[in-house]
Amino acid sequence: MIWSFLTIKEEDIKYFVGFWKNEDPNENRYLKKYNIFIPKFSVTSNTREDASNNIFIKVTALAKTNTDKTFLLILDQGEHQFDHNSFPKNLHVFNRKFHSAYYNCNGVKPPRPTKIKERWLYCTIGRADTMRTYLFDLLIKHQLHKNNSISYLCTNFPDRVPDAREYTKTGGTINKHMIPFNNFEKEIKSTKDREVGNLLMMSSCLFGIGVETGSTYPCAWYTEKTYNIITGGLIPVIIGGAGAMGQLENMGFIIPDFLNWKLYDLWPIDQAGTGVDKIKLIVENLHDFTQKNNMQEIADYWYPCAVKNYDYFFNDFKKKCLEEEKIICKWILTITHNISNPKYQNLFV
Repeated sequence: MIWSFLTIKEEDIKYFVGFWKNEDPNENRYLKKYNIFIPKFSVTSNTREDASNNIFIKVTALAKTNTDKTFLLILDQGEHQFDHNSFPKNLHVFNRKFHSAYYNCNGVKPPRPTKIKERWLYCTIGRADTMRTYLFDLLIKHQLHKNNSISYLCTNFPDRVPDAREYTKTGGTINKHMIPFNNFEKEIKSTKDREVGNLLMMSSCLFGIGVETGSTYPCAWYTEKTYNIITGGLIPVIIGGAGAMGQLENMGFIIPDFLNWKLYDLWPIDQAGTGVDKIKLIVENLHDFTQKNNMQEIADYWYPCAVKNYDYFFNDFKKKCLEEEKIICKWILTITHNISNPKYQNLFV
């Protein structure tokens, strides 16, 4: 991954890429006047290799220890899980709005959206966790698994093998006999194939329900789960961190209001039983909507929006990412006092 801001090279600037794997910057000999920390990406998949590492906490500790130096931290989309008031004065953080890796749908481009729909819902729930088990039980309770494309393999971690015991471990009780559940595929595919999604089945469904990684985070963080749904031409119903739907809309995608998602989008999803039960409300909305509306009429209305989302992702989404790169360049040049340096004027014009 080559970012334009990496061409900003001065004697007093040091870059750390995924530093916890390559070198330990705790030793002062590694530090410069300006220290820029960025995540490490996989060359083959353009996805984060170190998403589980809390880079913010580590860089904050460095800044507090080395008050004579300046630290710049560039966080990827969705990694904004920190207290803004905890910043030391010598730490500057840039929160990306877009993915720096321009998500590539795992290298498999889905076909363009189609008008004809056969089922209301497409929902593939892979790895077991409490929220996913709760969603699965609600789908069964409202009979939404019937005549729709639903899968809950309830896989363990890190092996990612279907395991009914994981259903019980994650709070399930009444539907263990149904695990692993998949009502539209005859065989369980490999982990790699599951990441791509069933493109043929996706194209025949109208709504796509995705439970994102880190769904209980205070902000949304998207993976191939969300982008498979959008590029597959589905109406996205993303169960993720707070603001998951609105953040997609803010990134430029069309998000319809067939469901009243703006009412509860900022709610966390892990408060079942408090009266603010986001997942329960989403499933109830879906049930009511599918009972009261004609599927093909909604599909005809949604079709031009699905095409626009598809074209935007493959044609304009990367451009937005690159525009953000220019802003990052200007941000770095300003903090490092190089904004007037003639060597770098082309980076942000």
